Amino acid sequence: PSFEVSAWMEKISEAGFAGIEIWENHLKLASEEEQARIASLSKSLSLPIAIINSYVPTDDSPDAIAARRSITELAIRYHAEAIKINIGHLSYAKATVEEIESHIRFMEAWAGELPQEILFYMENHAGTFMDSPKVAAETRERLGSRFQTILHAFTMGHEELRERLAEPNLRLSHIHVQMMGETGKGRICLDEAPERARETIGMLKNKGFKGSWTLEFTAGTGKPEENLALMWTNALKDLDFIQKEWNR
Repeated sequence: PSFEVSAWMEKISEAGFAGIEIWENHLKLASEEEQARIASLSKSLSLPIAIINSYVPTDDSPDAIAARRSITELAIRYHAEAIKINIGHLSYAKATVEEIESHIRFMEAWAGELPQEILFYMENHAGTFMDSPKVAAETRERLGSRFQTILHAFTMGHEELRERLAEPNLRLSHIHVQMMGETGKGRICLDEAPERARETIGMLKNKGFKGSWTLEFTAGTGKPEENLALMWTNALKDLDFIQKEWNR
């Protein structure tokens, strides 16, 4: 990690964010002192570490089991509400039935290691089993109500979003917010494509969405000349846009 989360927590709280979705390495690779600062500030600012954003492989290998246990420890220590996961780092189209079963068994075992109140938020990325709406729906049905859905609603076309919102037992609990500009432009702020962003928000309202949002990426991220101050300014613009449009 290139910065310490604790240095930003007061700003995050003052800006009106309700919590933090934290990348696992901002905890796992942090010093004990930094981990303690994050825990202390989370409590004193009433700023929960709401989601642990993990990239644990779910292939049932010894390395995967060790990684799973480290995330379990973090989720319990920081009283996380949920763990973000990607099930199966292999597209459904390329996966065998046994591979799918193995990954599902891994997740069932993980759920058994955690307190019941900690949920799993499942991404639907291309290149994972969940890139198939049919398999995503079947997986949610098998794993049960603790396994809920994240959508990257602002990077989907509206037709794709409409189809995903119509999936059985969707359990949509969380939105990862980032918006891409025209080809080659990279990420943009929501107010740079306001009509597209408003339609997306309207579709989520019409679905009855009551969950949480993470400003996952904003304009300026993923560039060689990344500037933290500029990205913070852009994140505040995105926060303001979502709050105003949602409360219309």
